[in-house]
Amino acid sequence: MKITRASAFVAYLLASSIALAGCSGSHPQEVTPRFDRLPKDCSGLNSVTLTAVRTFAGKIFDAGSKFATGNNSELPPSMKSTFMNCVVSFGGPIPSPNQAVGDPSSRQVAVQFMDYVTSSDPVGSAVNSFAQTRDEFHGTKAPLADIGDEAFTGVDSTSGDTASVRTVFRVANLIVTVITKGENHAESATSDLQDPTPELVNEVKAGAESVARAAANGIDKVMQ
Repeated sequence: MKITRASAFVAYLLASSIALAGCSGSHPQEVTPRFDRLPKDCSGLNSVTLTAVRTFAGKIFDAGSKFATGNNSELPPSMKSTFMNCVVSFGGPIPSPNQAVGDPSSRQVAVQFMDYVTSSDPVGSAVNSFAQTRDEFHGTKAPLADIGDEAFTGVDSTSGDTASVRTVFRVANLIVTVITKGENHAESATSDLQDPTPELVNEVKAGAESVARAAANGIDKVMQ
């Protein structure tokens, strides 16, 4: 079941990235782009976001699990040089003896990078894309004043017992989307799926914002 959910998570990320790429447009501002390429890999995230990820994963944190590049084989060729998806997952469907009802059963973090350096106006395109992404987000959302140049957090539509939240921020010509997902152990494996509790949604929301804040504060190291 977890494999199916993980596959669905990857597909969900790919769909989100393609939609984000389609949001760029013209903007009269002409500013030299701060970032001229994507990160070479996901390794910079592991140290920069370690504390935030460990707190989000809680009891199921595993120091051996690292951010790795997600599957981008379904991306259009034009996006493969401007988009990167880094994912780390924790937990599984079977609770260990020391886990109780309500403890974390799975936690997932995805960090997506979209660089508009190939645009004729990289910063302007990123500004427009961020605004369109924010305005067209259909879930509950709120602006954040302390992450990057501009940012917002949105609570995605929930599915079964999974909570999903994203924090999107912009730094110059780069847009970063942090998506966190979480499930907690139910009373039994056969328990009927219920909407995530408000407590779980708040935990997942705090995780998205914390990871995004850490990534923004360490963005130069992340982008090496």
